[in-house]
Amino acid sequence: MNEDINVTFIIPPECRNENECSEEMQLAFTACEQHSGGGIKAQWQAQTTWKKFVGLTKKDVFVVSEFQGEFFERLRLVGPRCISCCLTEGISIPSGPEPVFTIAMRGLVVTASGLSKQQKENIKKKVHWMGGLYSTVLTEDTTHLVADTVLSDKYVKAVERNLPVMQDTWIEAVWESSLRLNINAASSDFDNHKLPPFANLQVTTTGITKKDKALVMKLVSENGGTFSGAFQSETTDIVVLNKDSIGSEKYKAALEYGKACVLPSWVIDSAARGVALPLSKYRVAGASTSSPLSEHRAPDMSLNFSRITNLRPPSNFVDESRAVDISTMSSRMKVSI
Repeated sequence: MNEDINVTFIIPPECRNENECSEEMQLAFTACEQHSGGGIKAQWQAQTTWKKFVGLTKKDVFVVSEFQGEFFERLRLVGPRCISCCLTEGISIPSGPEPVFTIAMRGLVVTASGLSKQQKENIKKKVHWMGGLYSTVLTEDTTHLVADTVLSDKYVKAVERNLPVMQDTWIEAVWESSLRLNINAASSDFDNHKLPPFANLQVTTTGITKKDKALVMKLVSENGGTFSGAFQSETTDIVVLNKDSIGSEKYKAALEYGKACVLPSWVIDSAARGVALPLSKYRVAGASTSSPLSEHRAPDMSLNFSRITNLRPPSNFVDESRAVDISTMSSRMKVSI
């Protein structure tokens, strides 16, 4: 470092002096002192007496114990663990526009799919707080996708590029761990937060053997999905069948409502790989190609409809075990997207 970095440790209002600050703040200050003369000048300053909010440069670094409150909002800050880790590992202190509390996501570029606006905002905030970058689009630089659906273009692209697809619980787990330990968000320790291959999918079958049906039920249930014995246009996402079952009632209903029809091997192979594989190699000949999993198109918006249990099967409900006649489907019940 050619120029000194001024590192100011802020004493919160509830503490009378630095001795009452958290152990982590004091350890971080000690780490800075060990580098005094090497480009770092550290000092303690009470929050209640600090008045300088203008004229600051990238050489002015503030360390606070909590990322909240008026003081936090007015300054760009780093956390004590961020300081300690940077000094221990001999890497530069972050100087970007966002506050950085830890460096658990340093070097990562994260995007999200299928989540609410509020969830995405929280992910963006936490990623920045952990030294990572957040993007609204999936690019060549993207390293991780956070999603709650396998029915999106981002998911398909992520699988094609072998990018990890994580649940939003990954963000919180890494955040909580990084407050206590010097960890890397890309570590295999967080593999249990990967998005299951059939996450939030409802799957049904038609015309396959009892043995194959039992296997499909088991794999779907164990890997984040839900198995249903009946087809219902508002909730069914995938119909699993053999090539000689294309005359079944469920198959006809799937065609009418644009649902994906695939071979049982799609379920088996996807479960083995740990991701929902593209459907192009598993699609039953003549079946719908509207699924984003096969053709990279926008997801069927009916996947987001509320799932309502009816006392009486609606007209767009097919349960072959009850010999429901497909002719009862009324055109006025058809979902129009």
